[in-house]
Amino acid sequence: STGSGKSNFIKSIICQIILNNKSNEVKFLLIDPKNIEYKQFKNLPYVLYNEVFSTNLDVQFALQKMKEEIEKRYALFCDKRVLNIEKYNKKSKIQKLPKIVIVVDEFADYMFDIKQQFEDYVEYITQKGRACGIYLILATQRISDSTITNKIKRCFYNVLTFNLCAEEDSFLLIDSPDAKCLSDNGDALFKDEQKNLTRLTTYYVTDEEIKNVINSVKE
Repeated sequence: STGSGKSNFIKSIICQIILNNKSNEVKFLLIDPKNIEYKQFKNLPYVLYNEVFSTNLDVQFALQKMKEEIEKRYALFCDKRVLNIEKYNKKSKIQKLPKIVIVVDEFADYMFDIKQQFEDYVEYITQKGRACGIYLILATQRISDSTITNKIKRCFYNVLTFNLCAEEDSFLLIDSPDAKCLSDNGDALFKDEQKNLTRLTTYYVTDEEIKNVINSVKE
């Protein structure tokens, strides 16, 4: 629900990764249909293409590039006879591959306009991306059968939910009514791969702290 802490939580993840990794170790692919949430990050060396993608056409282009990157990395792994990015980077003396975090804010917009193509990209990236260091975060405020489809649910073992307005929304997302009982301001439930639920409070980062992180990178 509005004010529960979703957008701030994602920004805290981005800041945390930036503070703990060099720009040649981790890259972000940022997608936001409103083109508002992540604009302050777009010119950092951590961000692929120095851009935040928003339109349906641009998003399909960006996700296709990620699909091609996965295919390219598997070819490199085959050449080096390794199974994942950690072993490849350990073995490779010249070309180290950065990990890539794809962040999609309000993916419901794309499920409405380019549903089939978007679901196919999500499925491919989540099935094959992990071993080659490409990860995907999807976020939405619109919990419904048309957004959280069975295909999307099968792709994600880890789910974090903030306060939801209705028990049926909570059941749809985490197979439990408990998200209806959460308060706002970062109060959350995390469902892991074993379907265990853990209640937690997410980080809060202020606009000033985000600005400090960005300025320190630029300097």
